Amino acid sequence: MASGQSVVQVLDVQIPAANGAALTARAGGSTPAERLIIYAFDAAAIEYIDFKCLLLPNYGGGGLTMSLPWIAATATSGVCRWGCCCQAVGR
Repeated sequence: MASGQSVVQVLDVQIPAANGAALTARAGGSTPAERLIIYAFDAAAIEYIDFKCLLLPNYGGGGLTMSLPWIAATATSGVCRWGCCCQAVGR
């Protein structure tokens, strides 16, 4: 397996019952009809979203690097921290 090759497939995104980010939408930039689904995180709270993923057969072991594109709506200072946890679920 080459470094940088995708080895995870996202199956579902779930908002936790407590401390979950708000599901919302924003207008896109291509057409007036374009709408992008986004998760709005409150700058004053610790919030979560959960990704249910499948590890693909081409994963050969070792570390995983996660990439998450994001933007800040109104932040002008402060800190942003992201964490990632993996859990094996039996078939």
